[in-house]
Formats: sequence, C-alpha cells, structure tokens
Amino acid sequence: MSYKNVLVGIDGSRQAKFAFYKAAEIAKANQAKLHLLAVINGQKFPDSTPQGYGFADNSIYQPAIDEMKNQLSELEQTAKDSGINQVETSVMIGNSKEELAVFYPQQHNIDMLVVGATGLNSIGRLIVGSTAAYCVRVASCDVTVVKTDNSNKPIDIKKSVHR
Repeated sequence: MSYKNVLVGIDGSRQAKFAFYKAAEIAKANQAKLHLLAVINGQKFPDSTPQGYGFADNSIYQPAIDEMKNQLSELEQTAKDSGINQVETSVMIGNSKEELAVFYPQQHNIDMLVVGATGLNSIGRLIVGSTAAYCVRVASCDVTVVKTDNSNKPIDIKKSVHR
C-alpha cells in the first residue's frame, strides 16, 4: 500500500512539529505529495447575523495568517531539503476539525492525515474536545496521531505549548 497525498495539520505546537517530521517521512517513503495545512479557528466570512455581530471581517485574522504562512514556509523548505519534491502549503480560516478531517481531504484526495496528539492544554481539550480524536472518528482516510518525538519517545506535553 502506498500513499499519494499526505496531509499534516500545523498549529504552531511542538506536537504539530513532530507530526510534520513524521508526515514528511511518510511522504518521502511513498514519494507522495506533502500537504501542510494551518487552520485559523474563526468564521470564513463576515457574518451579519446577530450571532456574528456584523462588525468583524477577515482582516482581524491577518496577523495569525501571516505567522502561520511564515511557519509553513520554513517547514516547506525543510521538506524540500529532505528530498520531498511536491509540497503544498495552505492557511485557512474556519473550523480546524472540519477543515482537517473533511473539507481539505475531500478537495485534495488526501489518503493519509497526520496530526499531533494535542495542541491544547487539558482545559481546552475538555471544553472543545480533541482535534485528533475528531479526525480519527470522522476522516475518510487513514489517520496517524503522533504522540512521540523523532526518537519515538513520548512528547512531554508540559513543554508543548504554542510559541
């Protein structure tokens, strides 16, 4: 069995970086295209409904978009330097769970999704749930949840905070 399109979710956490390295190895071993996706949680379009308050536009996300584009650019170069010929990067605004598990995979024929075990602290997981768990339940492709570093030693969650 081989994979053609490997997707990895990038959120700035240490877990996501370890997921990137493992996804890159999978892509390289399969001569697959590596997709790097960062999702800024938010509304895709300004919303004028009472729930959306009608005053926000997508420009409020620009600093986060710029930061994620910089991170993805660095990871893209790392992937290319390691011998991966096809790398696609994308930053989206939306629901990270849905974008990672459903929408992006459907639009890009993803057959392997790689995510870090968690990018949130324990309170965040309790409130919003785990993106990784959602992806395992909902994605129609294979999903690898990365819980270890490059030496296959467990990732220290306490050190794994966003930059």
